[in-house]
Order: sequence, then C-alpha cells, then structure tokens
Amino acid sequence: MPTFLLLATNVYITLLLVGLLANIGISMGDTAIDGLILDICPKQQLGRTHGFC
Repeated sequence: MPTFLLLATNVYITLLLVGLLANIGISMGDTAIDGLILDICPKQQLGRTHGFC
C-alpha cells in the first residue's frame, strides 16, 4: 500500500492542482451564469444586470 509523504514538493503540487481546479470551476460557472443572464433577462435590463448604468 503506497503511503503519502508530507514533503514540500507534495504540498506544492497538491496546492497547485487544487488551485487550478478551483480556478477552472469558477471560470466555467461564471461563463455559464453570464450565458443564462443573456437568455433570461429582457434587453432593456441587461446593462443593469451586468453592473453598468
């Protein structure tokens, strides 16, 4: 049975992978929500929905 040693390189690689996966997930979620907003909001309110006056 392989064991996981707590070495500096293992910690760095683990943090790198977790950060990369979190960044990809947040980017995909943001893009999906932007597309949903474009589909469901009336055109008159799109500027206010995205935070512009």
